[in-house]
Amino acid sequence: MFFPLYFTGKLEDTLLTQLAYFRWELQKTVAGYNWTDAVEGGLVGIYYDYIRFYKKNPHISPEAKERLTEFIKTTKSDKDRFAADYCTWISYEYEGKLRLNNYVRDIFYRYCPFPEDIRLKMAQKPAFSPFENRYKNRRKKDILKLQSKINKFHKKNTSVPIELKDYMEFLEK
Repeated sequence: MFFPLYFTGKLEDTLLTQLAYFRWELQKTVAGYNWTDAVEGGLVGIYYDYIRFYKKNPHISPEAKERLTEFIKTTKSDKDRFAADYCTWISYEYEGKLRLNNYVRDIFYRYCPFPEDIRLKMAQKPAFSPFENRYKNRRKKDILKLQSKINKFHKKNTSVPIELKDYMEFLEK
């Protein structure tokens, strides 16, 4: 990221946009050639799928579809659309101000979650409580899968790789 010596824009907004671009490119690189796949592509794949097939999505209201059509007309690329939604997620949804539609909110809640204390505050609001429940259920499922892998190492009397231990610590936080 490069910034001019004399910067006249809003630094916070510019940094947030650059971080969104970085996250988009990083996720694309990690997903590889499957980046457009909703299952294998992770955050970028699901967002790409959302933009491509929003008209057929029954979880998006007709008003939101109209706003999204206008949004798509005014932005150049999927990366720019993602950056705009990501900035909205970080700037407004973080404070509990609802600006995104439920489908995008679910995507970001799943792939870009806030710290636990913020999530617990958000979960007290009816708009966020189902997302928190799904997030906790996914986390429990991931812990169970990882625990079964770790148990296989214990049964073979081999040492558990440090990466698995670290990932388990991360999931349990």
